[in-house]
Amino acid sequence: MLFERATHHLRTAASLGARRPAYAAGLRAALATMVPVIAGASLPGEAATWMSLAGFNGALNDRGGSYRTRAATMGALTLAGAIAVGLGALVHGHEVAAIVMTFVVAVVCALARVWGSAGAGIGGAVLCSYLISVAVPPDGLAEAIHRGGYAIAGGAWAMLISLVLWPLRPYRPLRLAVAACYRAVAEFADELAARTQRGDSADAWDLLAPTVAVRTAIEDARTVLATTRLGRPGETERGERLLVLHEAAEQIFVHLIALGDTIESVPDGRREPVVEVVLAATLSDLALSARRTAVAIEAERGRTEVAIRWNGTGVRTAATEPVHAPADEHYEQAARVFDRIAQFADAAAETAESLNGAHAPAVDTAALDRAALERPALGETFARILSPGSLLVRHALRLATLVAAAVWLSAALGLRRNYWITITVVIILQPYTGATTQKALQRVAGTVLGAIITAGLAAVMHDSHAMLVLIFVFVAACVALLPLNYAAYSIFLTPAFVLLAEAGANDWHLAGLRVTNTLIGGAMALVGAWLLWPTSAWRDLPGLAAAALRANRRYLALAAGAVDGDENAQREIGTARREVASAAANLEESFQRLLGEHRGPAIALKPVMTLMTYTRRFAFSIGALAVAADDRTRPPPGALRPFVDAASRVLDDLADAISTGRVPEPFPMPGEVAKSDATLAPLLTGRVERLARQLKPLHDAVDEMTTNTSDVPALAAQVSTR
Repeated sequence: MLFERATHHLRTAASLGARRPAYAAGLRAALATMVPVIAGASLPGEAATWMSLAGFNGALNDRGGSYRTRAATMGALTLAGAIAVGLGALVHGHEVAAIVMTFVVAVVCALARVWGSAGAGIGGAVLCSYLISVAVPPDGLAEAIHRGGYAIAGGAWAMLISLVLWPLRPYRPLRLAVAACYRAVAEFADELAARTQRGDSADAWDLLAPTVAVRTAIEDARTVLATTRLGRPGETERGERLLVLHEAAEQIFVHLIALGDTIESVPDGRREPVVEVVLAATLSDLALSARRTAVAIEAERGRTEVAIRWNGTGVRTAATEPVHAPADEHYEQAARVFDRIAQFADAAAETAESLNGAHAPAVDTAALDRAALERPALGETFARILSPGSLLVRHALRLATLVAAAVWLSAALGLRRNYWITITVVIILQPYTGATTQKALQRVAGTVLGAIITAGLAAVMHDSHAMLVLIFVFVAACVALLPLNYAAYSIFLTPAFVLLAEAGANDWHLAGLRVTNTLIGGAMALVGAWLLWPTSAWRDLPGLAAAALRANRRYLALAAGAVDGDENAQREIGTARREVASAAANLEESFQRLLGEHRGPAIALKPVMTLMTYTRRFAFSIGALAVAADDRTRPPPGALRPFVDAASRVLDDLADAISTGRVPEPFPMPGEVAKSDATLAPLLTGRVERLARQLKPLHDAVDEMTTNTSDVPALAAQVSTR
């Protein structure tokens, strides 16, 4: 068993990601690093070191998204990095103060993971900058201010490149894949409209070619979604919206299949040409909307408006005209299906319109609670990250303890270049033991190979200009290869920074010292991961997913009570919202280990991604329901109870199914969940219908996870035997 576990870790560490090398990102990172090196040579002190470090960190942490989001992320990184290097310079030489400050800074930086991939990236870069500064002797007290200023200059240069001179588009392949789904759906709708207009068969078998085209586009996009997610340490808002758009395209397609079946079911003697003309016209409008949605998805700038002005009303009106009465009941069913498709199309249009960072339209009911959940009050944020059993808190304490111990050990033993030890601990140590082991193997192997390259260069490299060219090449190569494999990144990172930071010392034996210090840091990280609050997140994932579903059930019940005017529910709803946010954060953290240890195809991760996304979105819509009622729209007490009871049964069943590994009960028929109530105001009716729609993707995700061979309980069982 031990041999199998070791073999698995080695195979995983050496495996290559499905993404292509990020050549453009590599070249951009090299520019962000090397221009400060050249410019800093004419400035006093060690300007080149701090400017190039900030430039490299800035380029490495540009993870895409809207320009506003990227500017905010890189700006926060620049400011926090400047403060960190200043603090490091201030406490250098004061052993007790340095250890205490290191512990505090490490805790704060580790807890930044609560803000997703952006927070994790900023936290890691800021902590590494602090550790380098605390290890490098300052030239007087003023050096602390100088270091901060140089860090701001280097970060500003990285922002200028990333946002103005050379902006990258990391989500372009995913945008194109998702947009292709909508274009394929449009072709299918056009073909169905033409057949309806001609009176030909609308059976799915007779539309085999367009059906295969849509299914192929959806599966291709599913694969791109999964592989894109594998190449990133956490989900971004843009990635989540593209996942939602993919789900909406699939739902529209499924309902179009049902619509074709409904049209085909109308008996020949009861067909109404006028109604079928309206059917065909509505399908053509649907196709046009799908194409406009595709254009909005592909647009990289601005906000492309997509208006959904069609639904089942036209078909329903045509079918109930007196001259056509009594119309066949299948036409009414077709109208209801059109209403359902219009809801998905409207949600897709709103999501596509807001894809480039624009605010979601006011009619987007999820946007109301998104503000409450994603921008909570300061007290709510602390309650969220400091909740009992939080995976983030355990990781933060483990990281802070190990980094502080590394600072103490380095000072006690008088180790040279000890920041290579502390930085190795920061980079290798992950929230989960298995992921830490994999990162350690990659880091150590990459550093050793990189040191061999550096040693080889020592025999032939004597020209400073050639050295600058080599540093440029190595920085570009390490960043370009990062999406493929972290070991490959480390191979080229080692000679780049040995040349960059140490060539001035004219001591090529520092490459060997880096290997030694990396081995020490890697050993500390592994021992800490095994001994300090070890986490078995793979086995925990089903339980965490079930907890998130049950937290949503409680949140929904309290939201309905708040709408009814229940004062107790209104007091407790804030706590329930924090519980949902904490459960979703724990589920996301657990998923990170799954990404690191997953042995099967990337596509198998897609249902887990869907579950995470719709768990959050369902919570957003619950919050929207809670604030929707006022004196004009407040319903009679208990009017929401039928829906809450039906939705709670679904959520309970899904939680139990994912915990035990059984297949969930079939999803209720349309109308069984979103029960209509004539006393509900239209606004509340829309909230309820949105919540009912979001239950279906949750059910589909759990169903896929528990029926496929790659289901989460089975995967967790595999890990438990290693």
